[in-house]
Amino acid sequence: MKPGVDILIQQIAEIPGVAEVVKQFIPLDLSMLASNPQTKHLSLRQIIKYSKGRFPPESIERIDAALTERFGTSFLTEAEKSKIARYQAIAAAPKGPGEKHDPYDAFYPGKPWLDTEGKRIQAHGGAILEEDGWFYWYGENKEHTKGTDDIWTWGVKAYNWEDLGQIISPVLDDPDSVLFPDTRVDRPHILRCGTTGKYVCWIHLAGKLSGFLILQADAFLGPYVIVNECYRPEGYDAGDFDLVKAEDGSAYLFYDIQHSTVLGMKLSDDYLRAEKIISRQYEGMKPPFCREGIAVFEREGKMYMLSSGMTGYVPNRSDAAESGGWEIPFESVGDPYPGDDTHSSP
Repeated sequence: MKPGVDILIQQIAEIPGVAEVVKQFIPLDLSMLASNPQTKHLSLRQIIKYSKGRFPPESIERIDAALTERFGTSFLTEAEKSKIARYQAIAAAPKGPGEKHDPYDAFYPGKPWLDTEGKRIQAHGGAILEEDGWFYWYGENKEHTKGTDDIWTWGVKAYNWEDLGQIISPVLDDPDSVLFPDTRVDRPHILRCGTTGKYVCWIHLAGKLSGFLILQADAFLGPYVIVNECYRPEGYDAGDFDLVKAEDGSAYLFYDIQHSTVLGMKLSDDYLRAEKIISRQYEGMKPPFCREGIAVFEREGKMYMLSSGMTGYVPNRSDAAESGGWEIPFESVGDPYPGDDTHSSP
């Protein structure tokens, strides 16, 4: 246990000089709150943040002093302070020049794709948004992900071959933030909501959080504001997903739950939550047969779903499914690559 960081609510309440402050500004039954499994990852910093300003500065100072006296540490551990300093130094470092290259006339699998400045495109796990005849490619920024430290994603970037910059920036000074570089944020999906005019972004949170981060903005390039930090529709952990907008403007979420079923849900009019379950498909499957990499689209009055098996980075046979309506379960129609003798998705 890291005192001062991973202390649960019931443990905080036992610290001399802190209990009365916690009870005053979080007027809840602590034993009932502690029994909620979603509190098991809460830190003291998160508790204060979620209290929406109900902790006045003087009470935070008292809690911090009590933690330091009892555990010899404060809100941030020395390791966290070191990590924050390193991330801020990375952000401040000058960028090097890109590679010179001629305009593309073809793409070659296995070779880097470069933007107009000759730098590698950082739009991993990405998607494409079309608007006013322009196509935008956006995805996870992995420019600082080396596989040798904890950096998973450095925000979300967008391109139209030109680098349009970070549309969702990492948070570098708060280890509890869902946008801290260590947090496993995957596969951003952005839709423009016709009802509100807002751009709504859903991002898969992997690892200990296992939910959806939901943000919205007035413009595609941001700035995006967090609406829900860890949303679990129907209480399910979230796996791979797709967010799709139908021709009539309604929107749908299709996602892997419990590594056993692809659940279909209709979104609310503002696209900020899932309102009702509309279908279940691929039920009862377990790895490696359950589905991931889900992609859903509508064409000529039918709905189609493409997905792959859950074998990590090992190639496997994909599957195609179709449906006659958004609220009708998808039925498998077999391998979408019938001419490929390897029976493996790319």
